[in-house]
Amino acid sequence: YQLISYSYLRLASLATSILSHLFLSIRGLLLVPWDAQLTTLRKENATLRKNAAEKEEAMEKMISTLQTQMTTGLSAAIQKTKALQMQLDAANLERERLERQLAETRNE
Repeated sequence: YQLISYSYLRLASLATSILSHLFLSIRGLLLVPWDAQLTTLRKENATLRKNAAEKEEAMEKMISTLQTQMTTGLSAAIQKTKALQMQLDAANLERERLERQLAETRNE
């Protein structure tokens, strides 16, 4: 009876050991592709983040350049407007002078 019990115990231990090794082997086979895929995804993620950062930096530079150009253009437009306003004021003064001169000439 003890010999049979010992044999069953030994057989159960061996079966447990085999099942444990089999489970670990299957787990290892399943995890290897997932680990490789996870590593690949991490690399792709890092690349995408780097590209996004580079594009964001380029956009910021472009926005800064456009703001500078707009400011410069606006400043030039303001200066041109001031110059034209001065010319208009001078032309109005000249028109008023000529109108007065014409009125004086008519009165004489």
